[in-house]
Amino acid sequence: MSYQLIHQALAQSLVDLGLSLQIAPENVDFNTDGLDSFIAVNMLPAGLEVITKNSLDIERGIYQISIYTKLGTGVADANTIADTIFNFYRHGVELVNSTQIVFIDRTERNIRKTDGWYIVDCSIYYSADLLR
Repeated sequence: MSYQLIHQALAQSLVDLGLSLQIAPENVDFNTDGLDSFIAVNMLPAGLEVITKNSLDIERGIYQISIYTKLGTGVADANTIADTIFNFYRHGVELVNSTQIVFIDRTERNIRKTDGWYIVDCSIYYSADLLR
């Protein structure tokens, strides 16, 4: 159940940011017709590290927030939203959902162009203690 609590903490933190773009949830049909920009999210678990034999593991991963903007419309809006994401998801931020705490380690930014979209990927590296 901890994986779901981690996912919920990260997803809720994005909703709480109150960004002006629609969010395309993971594994849900999302129609981009008529949109000039939107956000897509993906949780990418990176692995489980065993800390103690009997009681503690650490789940590490990346919560990727991708800002999609139609090619040819400029980069200012995408950069402003990326800056908002970077300003919130800083090293040391702790997100809480029920009893689960998610620690933000760092955030990185990559830019790509594909299928008519300019995409800014904000990769948020997280860890969470999992008690057994």
